Amino acid sequence: MAPVPRTEGSSAAAPALPRKNHRRQPIVSCLECRRMKWKCDKVFPCQHCRKRGIADLCPDGQLPPVKGQQALLLSAEAQQGRIAELEAQLAAQAVLLEQHRQAQHPPDACAHEPGRRTGGELGHGAGSQTTHAALSGEADGHGDGQMDDAGQLTLGDEPGSSRFFGGAGAQFLLRPTESVRLTPDAHAFPSFGLNGTPAGFSDSFPFPGAPAGISLGHLQLHLPSRATAVYWARIYFENASFLNCMLDPPTFEALLALAYEPAAVSATLNNHDLALVFILLANGAAMDFALAPYNDVAERFYRLARACLAFDPSNSVPLVQTIHLMSRYVANSYKGPRTHDSFWTALGMATRAAQAIGLHRDGNRWGLEPAEIETRRRVFWEIQTEDVLQSMTQGRPRLISDATVDCTFPTVTQDNDPVQLFHHHKYRLIRVLGKINDLQTQTSTSPYNAYMDLHKALGQVRSDLPPVLSANPDDGPDTPRIVRWQRLAMRLLINEGHLFLHRVHFARALRDFAHEPLQSAYSFSYVSELEASRVMLVILREALELDQNFACRLWIFFFHAFTAFVNFAAVVIRSPRSSLATAALNQVEIGLAAFEAVPPGFRAREDLPTLRRLHAQAKDAISLSQDAQAVDSSAILGLGTTLVRVSAETHSAAHGPAAETNAFPESGAATGFLPTTIAEAVTHQHEGVATVERETILLDNLGGLGEDWSLPLGSAADALESVDFDFDAFFASIGIEQPQA
Repeated sequence: MAPVPRTEGSSAAAPALPRKNHRRQPIVSCLECRRMKWKCDKVFPCQHCRKRGIADLCPDGQLPPVKGQQALLLSAEAQQGRIAELEAQLAAQAVLLEQHRQAQHPPDACAHEPGRRTGGELGHGAGSQTTHAALSGEADGHGDGQMDDAGQLTLGDEPGSSRFFGGAGAQFLLRPTESVRLTPDAHAFPSFGLNGTPAGFSDSFPFPGAPAGISLGHLQLHLPSRATAVYWARIYFENASFLNCMLDPPTFEALLALAYEPAAVSATLNNHDLALVFILLANGAAMDFALAPYNDVAERFYRLARACLAFDPSNSVPLVQTIHLMSRYVANSYKGPRTHDSFWTALGMATRAAQAIGLHRDGNRWGLEPAEIETRRRVFWEIQTEDVLQSMTQGRPRLISDATVDCTFPTVTQDNDPVQLFHHHKYRLIRVLGKINDLQTQTSTSPYNAYMDLHKALGQVRSDLPPVLSANPDDGPDTPRIVRWQRLAMRLLINEGHLFLHRVHFARALRDFAHEPLQSAYSFSYVSELEASRVMLVILREALELDQNFACRLWIFFFHAFTAFVNFAAVVIRSPRSSLATAALNQVEIGLAAFEAVPPGFRAREDLPTLRRLHAQAKDAISLSQDAQAVDSSAILGLGTTLVRVSAETHSAAHGPAAETNAFPESGAATGFLPTTIAEAVTHQHEGVATVERETILLDNLGGLGEDWSLPLGSAADALESVDFDFDAFFASIGIEQPQA
């Protein structure tokens, strides 16, 4: 074919460039992308082929050319086949799961237990197990078909591998990241700083940050000899653990085997286990009489425990146990009162961790092993106890509501074991103290009957105590040491409930009836608060007599004794002419003598300047009131006479139904009787009002304060209404400082 002639002005008329010979470029896109005219990412199999499910064809194969509708039909048929295959696999697994569930929970085993809640399917995985509660109300004994949604529980041995989700959607289906077990190594540990913290660790909250290059093995090298560890552990279990049972000796012995003989047990220690070992040793060393109070050895172990948690603070049972024991150490340490705000947050972390791994739900629902069920129950009720006590003493709301808890109390295996009985009745008491905290922190007002019901509930707990836990003045030398301390602790906890239950109404009576608080509508709370305060001072004195060195290392006795001292000082300073002022001053002097008996070197002596100042204020108030009374009485002819008794009409008009609930009616003034001692006030009050000590049976709707007990609120029409009152502001107004937890 002849070439086309070039014309002038045409682009084709430009001189032709010399052509170069190039080698043919290889094909770099897959054939299917070329066929579809798509840009291939040239990473085979490419993204387009992977998305379309034809990765096996990429890059050199391609689909046969078909029309679009036919391709869609072929793809749908393939997907339907895959779905049928997966459904068959799921059905086979469901059969296996049902067989396993029936083997774990035979139907006949529950047939004779009305109301028992059965666990759901149990699936096992590598190192962990996931269990689901029964999903049908019919299977759970609910006749109305209501679904029993207990939630999903995943258990594992590693930190962070245990999880619990309630009705929170499908989060439990997400596979948690597997924890990396930190193993010891033989590297030398860097030197300790002056404050006892490993060099390089930042003292950040809640746990110090772990620097690069330091492993868990570095910390493990600072364990004491095994004999020394056993020695401090024995001190802890024989002395310091009388108030709690977060960890039992067999479990700790197993942890020691992991720490000192990892090859023998074919296992290694994770950071939570090592932290638990260190913090128990810290508590034991703190109570070692061979060491000084607040010694550096105990503080060093405490800091090592915090450093261990820095590696991985994920949720686990040992994490909850460790933080609980940290709270006990910090409370009894020299810096205790100055760290309660920061540790409050750490305690909240432990409480949330307990919820995150489902400790508040009873392990029997998932068919766990009996030993694991008991451990979970014990750990939950101990952290619940700590949460309630700390919340009540600090006036803050507790984290765990009773409505969310179905974890039962740990089993009492021996009815005559005083230690097991102590903790069982302590947990019953905690349920009542939790209700007191609810009243204490709620934003709405409650009828005064609600407070009286709880007063009765506290008395019911006291009356239900077995003889081995009741105060016995005839104790001989054969009475176990731990039993004596647990008797004191039980009395202290019950009276602690009275202190915080009646606190606000006690101050209200002082404020509104300074001339005679016994004439207040809240005289019952006024007397109850003073009686509880008196008992707190008695408990402190008995603790010092039992073992002064040990008692001085436990802050709980001095904290409540300080609160009692302040209450008595407030009575004298605010109401120096009242009938109980002299008795209150006597208690102030008793309390001051108890604190002055503390040997040098203990933290309680730091409160002496405040106590002495309050004592001087109280004495001055009594002295001035006596002088003023003498002047007034000399003006008996009517020159400036002061009437110190409120009239019945004024009292009734001001307080309405108060005259019916007042244990010291106005007629007491006419007969000339007003108690002058706390014992007389308590006796007279018990004669006028049905109180717990004289009741043998509590209200039927309290249900014996069992595990399903709930507070029945009294009718507002039949009781005084409780109103908000700033207790601390009132005490500050009369120059009284409040104690710190």
